[in-house]
Amino acid sequence: MNLKRRATSVVNYIKFIYFLSKGIFGSNSPEVVLKMICKFVTLEAPFYSNKIVMGRSMQKSIELLSVLIPSYIETKSEITLDQILEVLKREFLQRESKNYGRKQF
Repeated sequence: MNLKRRATSVVNYIKFIYFLSKGIFGSNSPEVVLKMICKFVTLEAPFYSNKIVMGRSMQKSIELLSVLIPSYIETKSEITLDQILEVLKREFLQRESKNYGRKQF
């Protein structure tokens, strides 16, 4: 890993721990967990591949997730929750599982 990547990882880790401490601890709300997942994906997005998966780039996938999560929080729709899980499974995990994602150390 190069120095810039390590520094960015440390900053992202600190940001994520900050948001985690502000949101999850003391809360048993599933909405907070979804917000944390979205925050994590947003912070780590620059380290994922920009290859097109399911017809979307990484940025478009993040935008979709950023729209679906508030929609679920507002409506509590099972269909929206299923869409969130599909986006996570097919667009983010698929990038990682096929070595399209960021490099492992």
